[in-house]
Amino acid sequence: MPSILDEIVAHKRKEVALWQSQTSIDYWLEAAKPKPNEDAFRFERALRDPKTGLHLIGELKPKSPSAGVLQETPDVAKIIGAYNETCSAISVLTDVHYFGGGFDLLENVKTLTTKPVLCKDFIIDLYQVLLAVASGADAVLLIMKCLDDFEYISLFEAIRSYGLTPVVEVQNEAELKRALLPRPPVILINNRNLSTFEIEKDTTRRLAPLCPEGTVIISASGFTSLADAAEFTDIADAALIGTALMKSF
Repeated sequence: MPSILDEIVAHKRKEVALWQSQTSIDYWLEAAKPKPNEDAFRFERALRDPKTGLHLIGELKPKSPSAGVLQETPDVAKIIGAYNETCSAISVLTDVHYFGGGFDLLENVKTLTTKPVLCKDFIIDLYQVLLAVASGADAVLLIMKCLDDFEYISLFEAIRSYGLTPVVEVQNEAELKRALLPRPPVILINNRNLSTFEIEKDTTRRLAPLCPEGTVIISASGFTSLADAAEFTDIADAALIGTALMKSF
């Protein structure tokens, strides 16, 4: 039986094809500008900044397949205002159909914060990368489970060429081995299995020690608060928290 991830990726391919039929990729190649040197790779730099405990990445996520609707009409200014005070970076869902986000949401967030912003989506095509760049993202998520090696390397290099950070998501040893081919600066270890949507925090404990020294490690999924993620302080640099924070507003 197809998993929810298979369904999402199939829908994403149709969505990107529709966008391409409406607006040529040439338009976005013109609109997407590389970041100036002072702003390049600022997402990874923020998470390397020494501090006590874990860096917090707060996520703006109106809904999800696992949690349902979190906020029907999020007060974006209120949420980002709170994240500005407590977070080192912000994650924004740009998937519309399953997560209630969008690239317009990312653009809105960029007007409300000076924190680096991660475009979190199911990226499968250069077209989406160009949208992320044009919308002001500082980093783009690449999910190994969604990509073959050629797609991964091509998208990774495109993201880096614009001065953005590829944040590479893995869930097992095989994915991590593939992910390390271009020596990514940031690895996100997802404690949620995207095929079953079950949470297993041992995923971070198992995979973090296998990452090369100097890699920024983000642990994501299954946290109710930053205090809840504190058990990973010695093996991770940051915790990404979405559902629990969205429910708190």
